[in-house]
Amino acid sequence: MNKITKRLLAALQTIHDHLHHERYNEAHEACEMALCEKEITPTNLYLDDAAKLQVFAQSFNELCQKYQIAACFVAIMPSKTDPQKSSIQSGGHVEVVRYVEGMMFGKKSKFMGEHS
Repeated sequence: MNKITKRLLAALQTIHDHLHHERYNEAHEACEMALCEKEITPTNLYLDDAAKLQVFAQSFNELCQKYQIAACFVAIMPSKTDPQKSSIQSGGHVEVVRYVEGMMFGKKSKFMGEHS
């Protein structure tokens, strides 16, 4: 995967997370920054990890569609902001993600994103 593709995937993941969290201004700003070829990543992820996660999420969703199942995944990624922590990333079917996040964190989340 080349650097431009990685930057694009990381930017899309960032925008996607902002939208799930109803942070529309931040999503708009991230779009503008990506269009200016600036590196945009989710707060707690390295560029390469954000890009890999986006490719994985796409493959996971395609697999779920193929077998017609509602499922989610949970990934543990290195934290960019604190080397002593990990970033928990989730994705997949929105309602399943919300249910699993509720079990993990004690409440249903509006967004499928990072928790440290």
